[in-house]
Amino acid sequence: MKALGFDCPKPELLEILRRHGVLASGQPPTVGVSPSNLFITYEAFVDIMSQKIAERDPMEEIGRAFELFAGVGGQRQDGREPKIGIEDLRRVAKELGENLEEEELQAMIEEFDIDNDGMSMYPSCNSIEPNFTNEYRGFSQQGRIYIYLQR
Repeated sequence: MKALGFDCPKPELLEILRRHGVLASGQPPTVGVSPSNLFITYEAFVDIMSQKIAERDPMEEIGRAFELFAGVGGQRQDGREPKIGIEDLRRVAKELGENLEEEELQAMIEEFDIDNDGMSMYPSCNSIEPNFTNEYRGFSQQGRIYIYLQR
């Protein structure tokens, strides 16, 4: 859950285990089994996380993503105006282990460069109007769980 951006306090995690947990055998728990001895199935996890993700504010998420790319708290560490440039994309791609071509990085900047300075600023990101159906799907690949939004 933490990897998906959710900090759940222990009481909330225990409640999730009480409602959705199963024994290691996959069978429902018997009365009196401690929630800390229960497991969450993949299907239950996808349902739980889909609901949590659906409750997020898309514009708040865009703001957080912008800050990740442009600098901490919207204030760049190099003192420049908070904008996303190609060097920011390179840095984040490298941190995520993504190998993106220069053309791909440039296309990302050009998509939201409203003042033709080779950078994207928050108002241009803010002009994105999400048109979501709140229908999520999940899949697993190489031990990683991905949840994506279907438009």
